[in-house]
Amino acid sequence: MKQKTQSITLIKKLYFLLFLICFVSVVLFIYRIITSLEINTPNKNPWKTLDKFTWESNMLISLYTFFYVFKPKYSFMKNDSFFLSVLTYITFTFIGYNVILNTSSLGYAFLKNYNLFESIWVHAICPSLFIALGIFKIFRENNLKILSLDLKNSLFLMMIYVVVYCLYLIIIPYIYNTHDETTYSVYGKFTNTKDYPQLAYPIIIGVCFVFFPSVYIGYFQLQKYVISKNKF
Repeated sequence: MKQKTQSITLIKKLYFLLFLICFVSVVLFIYRIITSLEINTPNKNPWKTLDKFTWESNMLISLYTFFYVFKPKYSFMKNDSFFLSVLTYITFTFIGYNVILNTSSLGYAFLKNYNLFESIWVHAICPSLFIALGIFKIFRENNLKILSLDLKNSLFLMMIYVVVYCLYLIIIPYIYNTHDETTYSVYGKFTNTKDYPQLAYPIIIGVCFVFFPSVYIGYFQLQKYVISKNKF
């Protein structure tokens, strides 16, 4: 019992440090919104920041670290469903950018100075730290309430946001007015269902219905396995 208490205390201290690191992402996000508001053209406006999964998932991990440290008794924090969902989202941000998008014109090699710093911070530093601490939490915290969590229901809740976002990716190239007859796609040709449907649709559908469920189930089963093993 003493060892478990010490583990929880250590995890909370680490999450507080991560909260401070993630807070930098919040500042970067606000700064990006403000600068895009000053320009506010079809090609540079706040919406093009708000609709990025990178920023959304980074704001979610900032939100989670805040509640974990300062408001842990909220009902949605108790059974780790929210934790596993956020862990899954940020895993996609980390892998999606560093493995897939980084090989394209959207990667680090095409960025300089502040933009490079910002990209590394929200695509590599914060995601990797949250994933590492999340896995550490799974092995050390032993939240028994996850044993009563139904996989199908929690997976369904996690997928709501994913499905809505993927529908947005599919629709936005058709409806966004760029005023110069070009097509707006959130992540270039990878999500450009209008001009590159043979590439975009398989990627979006695969990510939505294969990657996200697989990663979530993997984390879910890992946590249940660790807890079940530690019970005996």
